[in-house]
Amino acid sequence: AVLAFGLWDGQPPRFASYATVEARHANDREFVGRIEDLMPDGTAIFQLPVVPFPEEPPPGRMLDYDELRGYLADDGSLEWSYGSIRGRPDAAWQIELRDHVGPVGALPALLGLGFTGIWLDTYGYTDGGAEARQLQEAVGVEPLVSSDGRFLFFDLRPYRAGLDLTDEQLGQAARDLLGVEPPAAAP
Repeated sequence: AVLAFGLWDGQPPRFASYATVEARHANDREFVGRIEDLMPDGTAIFQLPVVPFPEEPPPGRMLDYDELRGYLADDGSLEWSYGSIRGRPDAAWQIELRDHVGPVGALPALLGLGFTGIWLDTYGYTDGGAEARQLQEAVGVEPLVSSDGRFLFFDLRPYRAGLDLTDEQLGQAARDLLGVEPPAAAP
């Protein structure tokens, strides 16, 4: 029995065909290219669902490290939230957002931290799109949708323009809601 398990466990995983992988990468490059065309260089994008890094089983139908797909398709002009190492301050506030505050409740805090876009992987949810609809309703913009329908991107700039909050108030929201100090403003 031990030998049989060892042989079974030692089999390499089944991989998708090259054509399937290339189609997935082409989808990612096209979608991220649209985001790059829309947003200025240096845009910080918060990724949902929050998945701790490294080695956390992904939620829903996501695979390990799927949250790196946007980063890998990016030309280097965007900043991504995924990849903060578990147990460090940069990652702890994301868990606070996921487990206690929620993305909609944390919108002012995310703005205070400098995020002006949200990337949502629908494969990470089993709620039938409820969280995506709540986010869309809260920010009041139609998301960009990837060609395969999997990824959504919300531009938070119109939402920010409609808020009657100063940068200092948004920074205070980050402190109060997520327990994190916002980055210092550029001189």
